[in-house]
Amino acid sequence: MIDWDDASGQLFWRDPRHFSKARRVRDYRLSLAGYFLMAGLTLTGVWLVAGGYARSSWVEWTYLMAGLGVTAHLLAKQDRLKTANEVVPRWLGRMPWRGGGCDRAGREDKPGHPRSMAKT
Repeated sequence: MIDWDDASGQLFWRDPRHFSKARRVRDYRLSLAGYFLMAGLTLTGVWLVAGGYARSSWVEWTYLMAGLGVTAHLLAKQDRLKTANEVVPRWLGRMPWRGGGCDRAGREDKPGHPRSMAKT
């Protein structure tokens, strides 16, 4: 999620959307909602196929395994975003960041901007 620029000696978010804490929280919530949706669909599919209510062949099981993979990916993504929200400002907040700080970037880091967190 975070990388180090060797040339400038600054940290940066690999995904530029993650500079904003609000965007990280939104992505976390969407990933969590997607996880519950996909888990519910996958478990319903397993119940239908294993219970004999739907045809059971390799095609159905392949779709269920793909659903399981997407579910696991969304769970891991929401966990990474939650952890980053909690620990990155505490551990890396005072280090040099490209484009501002770990919770903001670019023009929002300048005093006088409506959403500026910089002290004037």
